[in-house]
Amino acid sequence: MQDKLLFPMEVGAMTRLSQTTIYRLRRKGKFPSPITLGERRIAYRQSEIETWLEQRSRVKAAPTLGRGGDSEQDARQYPLWEEA
Repeated sequence: MQDKLLFPMEVGAMTRLSQTTIYRLRRKGKFPSPITLGERRIAYRQSEIETWLEQRSRVKAAPTLGRGGDSEQDARQYPLWEEA
């Protein structure tokens, strides 16, 4: 079975991230690389985006980092990715 290709707008809607944030994460190697379809057209493999989302949610659901704080505070203090 062939993997469905998603265009950047679809990926943004699926991840709830802006195109700028996705680009920054890609540059840092923290987001799946797209496939080049043409000179000015890219797409992402749906399976790679879904895997990235699953990994991200697993890290967020992980227990606190042993400081006795709450996981909400840990998530703010130790984000999975940084806004540039």
